[in-house]
Amino acid sequence: MPITIPDTSVVRGLIDRTTIIKAKVVAIAFTSSGHILARATNKAIFGMGNKWSYHAEHMLVNKLHKLKARERYGKIFVMVLRWSRSKMDWAMAKPCSNCESILRKYGIEMVYYSDNDGNIVKHQSWKNN
Repeated sequence: MPITIPDTSVVRGLIDRTTIIKAKVVAIAFTSSGHILARATNKAIFGMGNKWSYHAEHMLVNKLHKLKARERYGKIFVMVLRWSRSKMDWAMAKPCSNCESILRKYGIEMVYYSDNDGNIVKHQSWKNN
């Protein structure tokens, strides 16, 4: 069954300008038909002289877990996008190894991400075991 990836122009419409400029990274979960289930951005938390950062992928899995998305929808796909303020276009957003681990543990079927040329690419080494 072919997978319908949400068009980036549709994704831009879902993400208000303020959110993407502040957060820079957004992770979007969708079904094989392209139905968007949830979105999340990176989040920085300041407190007691420290700064903690939660990546968008981690925030997205938290939302999916609360929605019981895997049980309700089966196969879930993720797209991770980074917005470059200097280029005013998508930039490299390949998930870090920690985020990859979180996504795999949740059972994400496939990951797509924006590259430095503004394209959406399929994660070539993704194998969900």
